[in-house]
Amino acid sequence: MVAAALVLDVNETLFSLESLDELFANWGVPNGRELWFPRTLRNGFALTCASTYRTFPDVAGSALISWTPNAWETNRCGSFSTRSGS
Repeated sequence: MVAAALVLDVNETLFSLESLDELFANWGVPNGRELWFPRTLRNGFALTCASTYRTFPDVAGSALISWTPNAWETNRCGSFSTRSGS
């Protein structure tokens, strides 16, 4: 059987997510990347196993909101912003 697609995982392999550390620190979550990224991967794997597709921004955003529900809100366009407006 020949594979119909080839999927490569490039996050943290071909490029680093360390640039997000300052952003998380500014939000008051200095270890945020270490919390957010594994949860994003876990949720993506679970969705794949359930034969459900979501875009990376959807999965990553949901992972972020899941452990910071009081710090985030979603606007009508689906993008995220802090409640303080910063």
